Amino acid sequence: MEENKNKEQLAKDVTDKLKKINDLNEVENLIKDNKIEFEFKNETYRVRKPNYKERSQLHRLRSIKKQELVFDKAYKFRNQWIEIYKEKGIDIEKIDKDIAEMYLQIEDIKLKIGSTEAKEIKEKLSKDVEELELKINRLIIDKRDYLEFSIEDMITEFSNIALISLVLEKKAEDKWIKAFIDIDDLLANADDLLLALASNNLGALIFSLNL
Repeated sequence: MEENKNKEQLAKDVTDKLKKINDLNEVENLIKDNKIEFEFKNETYRVRKPNYKERSQLHRLRSIKKQELVFDKAYKFRNQWIEIYKEKGIDIEKIDKDIAEMYLQIEDIKLKIGSTEAKEIKEKLSKDVEELELKINRLIIDKRDYLEFSIEDMITEFSNIALISLVLEKKAEDKWIKAFIDIDDLLANADDLLLALASNNLGALIFSLNL
């Protein structure tokens, strides 16, 4: 019960954050010179576009992690987990189809919103969009939980953390310095909330720059 409540709150938080970004064009306003700055515990941090050397380092770290997981028989690929869950009555492929159908429904509703001037109808349709977005985020969170130990998802999670360790910086007086020496330093000392903020901002930067 408690886990379901936490998932519900997480889905709401994600939906609210995405709505805020869409309404305020937050990403475009935050990005300056291929960097995004943010505050955490009275300190200023930033994430920035990785340079060629850092991209090469990330590729090497991903390669090492992939080999480690692939050659360990304890780990399974996504398609193996999907089959295991299907045998237990959980259809992850159907979750993907449901998500895709709801995205199409949202696009149809947005077209209707744009074609009407009636305030009450717009408000009703906007609420329908919010409810669909909430359902989508619930399903995305469920799917992430089902597949979090798949080789592909573990590599993705590791890659995100590794990239943060490479490009997360903090301001010390008038200079920018690396927030963590390397990924081991980050994993040992990083605050979970700092990682979440860095990850969100880095994701927004990467998406905006199409890296």
